[in-house]
Amino acid sequence: MGKPSKVIRWAVWILALLWLVGNSPIWQMDLPRASLDASWKAVIHHAWTQPWLFGQDIIVSYGPYGWLVTDFVYPPTFWLDAVYRVVAVALSFAVIMRVASRTRMTMPMAALLAILLIETTRVYVDAYLYLLASLPLWIMWTATDKWQRADLVLLRLTMANLGLLVLVKHGFAAVAVSIFFLTVLHTWRGDRRVAWSLLTVAGTGVVAWFAAGQTLGNIADYMITAWAIVSAWTDAMALYSNRWSDAWVTIAAAGLMLTVIAALWTARPKTRIADILCMAAVVFIVFKGSVVRTDPGHTFIAAGIFPVWAALAVMITPRSRRAVGVAGLVLAVIASLMSSPRDAALRPFHQRWVTRWSGVGHRMLNAGRVLTDPGRIDSFHATAGDRFREALPLPPLPGAVDLTGGAQAALLATDLQYHPRPVFHSNMVYHPALQRINLEHLRSNAAPQWMVITTDGADNHYPTTEDGLLYPELLTRYRWQAPLPGGWQLLRRETHPRQYSHRSVLEQDVQIGRFINVPSVADGAAVWAKIDVQLNPLGRAISMLYKPPPIDVLIETAGGHRTRRRLIRSMGKAGFILSPMLRTPVSYAALATGQPRRINADNRVVRFAIVVGPDCGGERCVQRDVQVRLSELTWESPTE
Repeated sequence: MGKPSKVIRWAVWILALLWLVGNSPIWQMDLPRASLDASWKAVIHHAWTQPWLFGQDIIVSYGPYGWLVTDFVYPPTFWLDAVYRVVAVALSFAVIMRVASRTRMTMPMAALLAILLIETTRVYVDAYLYLLASLPLWIMWTATDKWQRADLVLLRLTMANLGLLVLVKHGFAAVAVSIFFLTVLHTWRGDRRVAWSLLTVAGTGVVAWFAAGQTLGNIADYMITAWAIVSAWTDAMALYSNRWSDAWVTIAAAGLMLTVIAALWTARPKTRIADILCMAAVVFIVFKGSVVRTDPGHTFIAAGIFPVWAALAVMITPRSRRAVGVAGLVLAVIASLMSSPRDAALRPFHQRWVTRWSGVGHRMLNAGRVLTDPGRIDSFHATAGDRFREALPLPPLPGAVDLTGGAQAALLATDLQYHPRPVFHSNMVYHPALQRINLEHLRSNAAPQWMVITTDGADNHYPTTEDGLLYPELLTRYRWQAPLPGGWQLLRRETHPRQYSHRSVLEQDVQIGRFINVPSVADGAAVWAKIDVQLNPLGRAISMLYKPPPIDVLIETAGGHRTRRRLIRSMGKAGFILSPMLRTPVSYAALATGQPRRINADNRVVRFAIVVGPDCGGERCVQRDVQVRLSELTWESPTE
C-alpha cells in the first residue's frame, strides 16, 4: 500500500467509520416479538442492573457482558453497548487496514475491502465482528517477525478486547482457550510482546469482572456452570441435520484451513504445527456453532465468518504460496454461498445480503434520530413493553414471581418483582449440575412466592422434560391459584410443603423402537419415567466431531393418537412426568387440583417407544438396550 497524504488518510478513516458506526445493527430497532429469544436477551440486559452473581443467581450461556452482543434495546445498557460497538468496529477496521498495509493495495481500496469484510460478518450477526479484531493479529504475529510499533499497539488492544469477550459468551471463551494456548507457546519462546498480551487478556478480564459487580467468591461457580453448559451443549441443543448445508460448511472450513496453512507453514518452523492446530481449534468451534443447530440464528455463522478469515489469511500469505491461499479463499467463498439450507424458513445467504444492504437507510436514519433525541430509546422500550404485556397480562402480585418456559420479557415489562430460578430458561437445564441447582433453589427460602406455568417448550421437547425435576416440587410446594389469559396458570407458594412419593411399577431394558405398555396408576397420580439412552463409542465420536443422532419418544395416547417428541438424554435420565402428557398449562392445573377427568384421553399415555432418527449414524450410534424405570408419582392433596 502506497503512503497517501494526511488529508486522504483522515478522509478515508472518517468516512469509513461514519459508515460502519451508522450502519451498526444496534440502530435497527425493530419492535421485538414476545418470544424465547427476546426473553433471554431481556433477562441478560436486566441482570446488569441487578446484584445478581453469575454462576450462582443467574446461569446462562452468556456472561455478565452478554448484552454486548444482542440487538435488544434496554435503556440502562443502550449507550454502553453503542460505545463498545464503536470501539470494536474501529478496532476491527484498524486491524484489517494494518493487514492490508502489507499488500500493494491503495488505502481507499483497503478501506472498501475492510467495510466489505465487516459487513459480511454483520449479515449473520454483529457479535462475530468482535472476533475479527483478534484473529488477523494472531495470524500476523505467527507469520512474521517484522513488527512495528503500530502492530504492538493493535495487539494489546485486541487482547484487551479478547479479555472482555471471555465474559460475553461461553463460546467466545472457548475460542480464547485456543488462543491462550498459542500465546503461552510463544511466550515460552521468549517473546515478550506475547507475554504482555497474555497479561493484557487476564488483566482486562479481571477488571471487567469486578466492574460488572461480580465477586471473587463466584468465579469458581461461574467457571463450573459455564463448563456444564458448554460440555453438554452439543448433545442437548442439536437439531435435525441439514446435510446439504452442513456439507458445504465443511468444505468452507477446509478452504479456510488451506489459506491458514499457506500463510503459516514456513513462518516459524518451530511452532508452525502448533500455530495451525490452534487456528484449527478456533475454526472447529465456529463450525460446531453453525452445524449443531439448524435454526436461522446459527446456520449462517460459518457462512458469515469463514470467507472473511480466509481473505485476511491470503493478505499475509507470501507470494510463493499465494496461489494456494487464493484457491482456499475461492473454495471458502463458494462453499459459504452454497451452504444456504434448502428450507423455505431459512433465507439463502445472498438474500440476507440484500436484506442487510436494503436496510442501510433505515439504520442511518434511526442513528441520527437517537443521537439528536436520546429520549427515543425510552419511548421505544416502553412501546416494546406494551407489546410484551399483551402476551402475559398479569394482575398485581405481592412478592417475587417466576415462570416456566420463555416469556420472561413479558414478565419484565410489568411492575412485578421478577425473581428467577438460577437457570431461568427451562430448555437450558440439560446438565445434572444445572438440574440440581434449580431443584435446590425451589426447595430453599429463596424460592419465589408466585409461579406462572406457560406452554413455551423449545425444539419440540417432550413437555415435562424441561426442568423435569421441578414438577414434583411444584405440585407439593405450590397451590393452584387462578387461570390466566392464554390458558397459562398462576400458582402460589404454600407455607408448609406437602409430601410426594414414588412407587416403582416397571423396570426393564427395552430395545430401541419397541413399544412399552404404561402400567395403570391411581386416579390423580402421574407416571414418572427415567429413561437412560446411552451412546456407543461410535456415537460419542460423531457427537464430539459433529452432533449426536436425534432421539425421540414416540407415544400413543388413550385417544389413539401418536405423537413424536424430542428426548434430551440427560433430561430423560434425570426423570420427568411421562403421563399425563402436560401439553398445556390447563392440563397441569387439572393434575395439580386433583381433577384427572379434566385431562382428556389424548394426554393419557398408554404406551411409548424410544426411536432414533436416521441423522448422524442413527441407531448405529446408540446402545440397543434402553434402561426404562417407571414409577407411580403420588402427592398429598392441598387442604382448604
